[in-house]
Amino acid sequence: NVLFSKNHINIGVVYIIAGLIGGKIGLGLSLVIRLELALPGGLLWSSIGYNSSITVHGLFMIFFMIMPLWIGGFGNY
Repeated sequence: NVLFSKNHINIGVVYIIAGLIGGKIGLGLSLVIRLELALPGGLLWSSIGYNSSITVHGLFMIFFMIMPLWIGGFGNY
């Protein structure tokens, strides 16, 4: 099983897959931000929701995409 492997290549592949999933979530958040800019008040009903979506997008892209891909994925692979 790849999830319980001690091989560094398998661990790197799991990190890369996790980073790609985090990147897709971050991409979805960026699309929400762009749609809100195109249609103000259409998706997020307040500036607090808009600012929160920008913050969550940044956190996802840094800690759930870049860090697993670069440090975990390519470092272990």
